[in-house]
Amino acid sequence: MNHNSAGTPIVALLGGQGIAWNYPVGQFVAAFGYPAASPFDGSKLMEASGIAQFAGFSYVSLVNSMTGGSSGGAWLMQYDGSWGLINGHNDFKPKPPGDQTNMYSPHYGDQVATVFGAIQFLP
Repeated sequence: MNHNSAGTPIVALLGGQGIAWNYPVGQFVAAFGYPAASPFDGSKLMEASGIAQFAGFSYVSLVNSMTGGSSGGAWLMQYDGSWGLINGHNDFKPKPPGDQTNMYSPHYGDQVATVFGAIQFLP
């Protein structure tokens, strides 16, 4: 996907992470993002790590102090300090006075597999 003018995939030039779906809840993950809302300013990559917990319906949660601006940041399982498998992302926190301790992600299941299968060989 996203080849340059020479036909080389961008991931071959820049690198990338793996992706995983349908893993059971309870994986140790490292979450990344650039939170921009106070007390952060969006200038530094931040990491939060811990066990992703079942959060009802098809969501998982992680204790994570990141704020707005970190949305979309990857949750990597089997992370070794440079590489891992994307198995979630910083999606949302409830608006105050809701739970501000946890960040939520959809559980990566069959829908992720379907989307990945549909796009992995696009030019």
